[in-house]
Amino acid sequence: MKSHSKSRQNRMLSVGEKPSKEKSPKEIKQLAVSIAILEIIESDGLLGVTHSKVARKSKVSRAWIYEYIGKEKNALIEFGADVFAGYMA
Repeated sequence: MKSHSKSRQNRMLSVGEKPSKEKSPKEIKQLAVSIAILEIIESDGLLGVTHSKVARKSKVSRAWIYEYIGKEKNALIEFGADVFAGYMA
């Protein structure tokens, strides 16, 4: 499953991106967090989304997630949905 996650993450990093433009560290973390949220929802449902699970899966610290995404579970879910919607638009 790890190789599947990495390949999915690599595909997501290149969607709609110009080849010469590099993402900032913050953008990379945001994308990793959003992918982790969506994967957790897919495997465990909405009730399975926790800051700890998202941090472990995305390899981003909980402190960073609290600071930039939010401290509430709903903030995590909304963030994942917003990023997903952005790719679908």
